[in-house]
Amino acid sequence: MNFQKRLLQIKAKPKSFLLFKFALAFTCWLLFEALLALFDVSLGAIMIEHLSTQVYKILLWIGVDSNPYLLDFNNFSNAFLFENGQAMSINESCDGLKILGIFLLILFVFPGPYKIPFAALGVLLIHGANVFRIVFLSHVLASTPSYFDTLHKVAFPIMLYAFVIILWWIYLKLFSFQKEQVDEK
Repeated sequence: MNFQKRLLQIKAKPKSFLLFKFALAFTCWLLFEALLALFDVSLGAIMIEHLSTQVYKILLWIGVDSNPYLLDFNNFSNAFLFENGQAMSINESCDGLKILGIFLLILFVFPGPYKIPFAALGVLLIHGANVFRIVFLSHVLASTPSYFDTLHKVAFPIMLYAFVIILWWIYLKLFSFQKEQVDEK
């Protein structure tokens, strides 16, 4: 059986086709990461450096005194020491790549137009929400550290995943179902 006939069979079964597209997109993501690793480029390290710089500038702007210092043997400051003696580091679990990947995979699996502009807007909004999360957690750690663990481990992960689900729902509501209705006419 050739590839085109198999692809037509997959299209005949919508759930199977969605799973096929998801697996294909996930495989592409893994190949992209492997390609970056070949050239000794870490997307996580780039994001951590970017986030650390943004968080530091925003903390200065809002008046939270933080003293950035090198936590790892990198060439950028990814940790902050606050006046009350509390310290916080931005590491790979903070970079937001996992949630961005989930958003992009979900978006590209479902049918609909305007995927590229909506993906770009979604990435910017999710990144902005992640920066806000880290700045807010920094402020909490500097002022009331007893709330940090609850916010860091419970509240903000729920809010970020809910935000991704809301963005996906907006895309489905505005674009995906609209295309199916046009196709049916």
